[in-house]
Amino acid sequence: NPSNGFVTNGYGGEENLMMQLYNITGKQLRQLELHKGLNTEDFSQLPGGIYLLKADSGSGTVTRKMARGR
Repeated sequence: NPSNGFVTNGYGGEENLMMQLYNITGKQLRQLELHKGLNTEDFSQLPGGIYLLKADSGSGTVTRKMARGR
């Protein structure tokens, strides 16, 4: 389901984690810092479309697709 602009995710790591937000063409739009527990980000200012969230940690890289509704 497309997001209404707010995205909440849980992070269980002990150290903060940096995450990047990219548009579908690969342009980095934001750098986010995740803290242990629940993190909510406001993406309501983004136009509708597909975005990628990428997080790098010592154990690897995770990339997730996010659909932003209009």
